[in-house]
Amino acid sequence: EFETDRDVSRGFIAEACRVYEGTYLALNSLPHGLTFTPPGDRTHYRGRFMNDSDFQQIASQKMPTIRGQRVVGLYLGSEQELLVPYSSLGAKSLGSRLTLRKSSDTTTLIHEIVHQVMHDWLAFSPVWFGEGFAEYMSAVPYQNGRFEFKNAEKGLKESLAENFRVPPDRAIPMIHPADMLQMDNQAWQGRMEEYLSALLLVYYFMHLDQAESPGASLAGYLHLLHRGMG
Repeated sequence: EFETDRDVSRGFIAEACRVYEGTYLALNSLPHGLTFTPPGDRTHYRGRFMNDSDFQQIASQKMPTIRGQRVVGLYLGSEQELLVPYSSLGAKSLGSRLTLRKSSDTTTLIHEIVHQVMHDWLAFSPVWFGEGFAEYMSAVPYQNGRFEFKNAEKGLKESLAENFRVPPDRAIPMIHPADMLQMDNQAWQGRMEEYLSALLLVYYFMHLDQAESPGASLAGYLHLLHRGMG
């Protein structure tokens, strides 16, 4: 279900649907054997697209402000809805309406959709996993509703360079994995270095920890979380 605060084109809704359905299908298709469904008694996920000023007002009330960082998307677990400003999507005016194209930047939307689809797991998983997995999915090359997991390494490198501004010839300033694994929600500050480190940790468990069985570590971890939900 989508809600907008101004007129948008059919192309806007079509592209938003394509990103939503593609992300949902990708998450359900990963080799973990779990099925994700809308939280509670809902039959659909809910997304709200809005102008920058309204979004920033809500974000400032819901999240602490970090100097030098701008919040570009938000998943409100209490309301079970996703909020994204038009600017984060690269929406363009088409006459009196806004539209999206297949070339629009959808990384923010994908990140927040991952949080929304995995709503039931958020309360049971540490923040490094929740944020790292959302960063990982938004870094996987995406085109026209499809996630190219076979090109995940290429996507990681592009994300490091473009989103985290890490030059290819520089060492990556990663928080030590032992410290990341012990970091709880109270310790997490939402700094760029934390998101970067969480991304690298999830990428390691997805592709490098058991190279012969990609994702096996996280699949086992998700099953343990699922068993503990009762």
